[in-house]
Amino acid sequence: DSLQALLPRLPADTHRVNVLTQLSQLFTLSDGKKALAFAQENVQLTQKLRFPRKQAEALGTLGRIYSLQGNFPEAIRA
Repeated sequence: DSLQALLPRLPADTHRVNVLTQLSQLFTLSDGKKALAFAQENVQLTQKLRFPRKQAEALGTLGRIYSLQGNFPEAIRA
């Protein structure tokens, strides 16, 4: 996927956050492991950048992924 190919070249900025958001949402139903990795990186990056609106979105995506995987305790923590 072109977004995945782009990711390694992106600095830790808002553009990377937007790509991570898209990738985590894109893979939520098709590849839970990838979606989880993208969402976790996104949460960390949004915290580092102090980007609360996107952090809330990343946490929501992370919670959805955990919920779909049946990991309800982690979903609640997210």
